[in-house]
Amino acid sequence: VDGFLLCKGSLIGGIMVPIIAEQSVSIAYSIPLGALAFGVIMFIACTPRYVRRKPQGDIKSVLSTLHALLQILMGRSVSDIAGNDQQALMEKLSAKTSKGTTATVEFSTGGRSVAAANARQLLNIIYISFLTVAFNVAYSQMATIFIVQGTVMETSAGFIDAALMNNADAISVLASGFVVGNYLYPLLARHNLKMYTTYKFAVGSFFGALAIFCALLVEYRIHSVYQKTGDKISIWWQAFAYVFIGAGEIFAISTAYEIAFAIAPKQQKALSSAINLFFTGGVPNFICMGMYLACQKWFMNSRGDANIQNVEDYTQANVVKYFWVLLLITIFGMVINLIPSVRDWVASVEEEAELASNPVVIGEDVEASPLKRTFTELTTKSSALESTTLLTTSPPPPQHHGHGPAPFSPPSKTVLKAKKFILLNRHASQYGSINKK
Repeated sequence: VDGFLLCKGSLIGGIMVPIIAEQSVSIAYSIPLGALAFGVIMFIACTPRYVRRKPQGDIKSVLSTLHALLQILMGRSVSDIAGNDQQALMEKLSAKTSKGTTATVEFSTGGRSVAAANARQLLNIIYISFLTVAFNVAYSQMATIFIVQGTVMETSAGFIDAALMNNADAISVLASGFVVGNYLYPLLARHNLKMYTTYKFAVGSFFGALAIFCALLVEYRIHSVYQKTGDKISIWWQAFAYVFIGAGEIFAISTAYEIAFAIAPKQQKALSSAINLFFTGGVPNFICMGMYLACQKWFMNSRGDANIQNVEDYTQANVVKYFWVLLLITIFGMVINLIPSVRDWVASVEEEAELASNPVVIGEDVEASPLKRTFTELTTKSSALESTTLLTTSPPPPQHHGHGPAPFSPPSKTVLKAKKFILLNRHASQYGSINKK
């Protein structure tokens, strides 16, 4: 719903402002100013009616997490940052279970171990966000090279120019979002299929590559038509590039927002979303700035200046080479997201985050609740967290009547996943407090 309203507002503003700007730039830009002011007034006036939840985090935990993240980036391991918190947790766990009691592992909000685990999750968000950089480099061209290309094309109907053509992206997002959300994903769900996150990124990068490829074809057509007749080509040739970019947004950008929120630490959802926005929006723009500076000779006419706003000067430049670089970048992004090891790593991060969001209950039936995990045998064999023999798990023994040995029931997948989650240092929220039931 939020995305629909965002694109709807973008479409309305994208149509009204350029048309009015032909008559008066001041009046045109006073419209978004007035709309923003009205939004602020409504927000303040209706604040007493809003349901305002208490913030889940605090500045101290955020700073601790950022400090731990900086240490990880400088080469320290999560276990080193956690210090003795981990050993203290396992000692409490061993003391509880040695007395035959049931213990619950709940994730607390403080301590070096939690800061280290949260930092590791934020680092995973950074890595995953980088998988969308290739598409976002292509996406950033809508406000730059696509506009430059559109300025040397023929305006349609007297008012549809490069600025208005940008609205094809918003229309594409609305249409693609409707089709994907109402038909594609439900179809996959009916067949018990789920598209991997990296495959969504790959599809987004594929549409980005199609968009750049279409712009590349338009580039060659601009040159060929001008050389033959001296005329311009219609601005409608750019529509294909904008449509494919809009379709790619549904798979790349929307998915990046979703996964960043899903795997983020519970108390730091806003921080995680901000990090994702920076690496999906800010970093690609910095890359585009560097690319332009490195390739600025391609944007110069025969006189040696960058004034290529008319078709004659534009055809003297080598903008086509820049489009080839963009095409290679988007293809590279698509290939990276199709690598099996990358796919499996992202899937494991999502699985661990889902497991981390639930408490781990020791000594109860696995099937009693999806939020509970069963551990009935716990023995401490090593003080090192990395040791996979730290805990021994098995489900509750089945009821047995009669003579002979009782049948053996192997641990369920849920038990093994929970065991792996607690044992391995790389798993996200593995530290916490022990509460006796």
